[in-house]
Amino acid sequence: MKIDGTKIKKYRKKLKLTIQQLADKVGLSSSAIGMYERGQRTPDLRTIHIFARFFSVEVDYFLVGMTVNQEQIDMSYAANQALERASGICELCGAMAPFNHSNGTPYLETYKIKASEHVAAVCPNCRKKLEILELPGDIIYLQNKINNTHVSASPI
Repeated sequence: MKIDGTKIKKYRKKLKLTIQQLADKVGLSSSAIGMYERGQRTPDLRTIHIFARFFSVEVDYFLVGMTVNQEQIDMSYAANQALERASGICELCGAMAPFNHSNGTPYLETYKIKASEHVAAVCPNCRKKLEILELPGDIIYLQNKINNTHVSASPI
């Protein structure tokens, strides 16, 4: 996937933001944003989604030579929701994230539960465990935890 980093810079300048100010607002490091703008680094789809949401543009605006389908956008959104829901705590083992990103946010990985639309935020150890062992009890536990979160978050 290739992005046009000059478009990030264009919108940043339009809003009269420095790289550091943009980094603070979107929760990324200023060095990463600088590299994206210069084309020295390619952001993942979740990061592109963050920029698109911040600048109020479509994800496709930043992409060069390809388009993103709705399923990819939905998956990115679900991953962001899972990370927010977890608040830095693994949804499987209950441990705190093993470390923080350079911007201070907890590092967790996302795991798409097979045969389900659910995405869980888990520590790297639990993600490997889920991928390799595929223990039905772990999958059921995560599905129930996510379903209970959705139910409790619904208005009565």
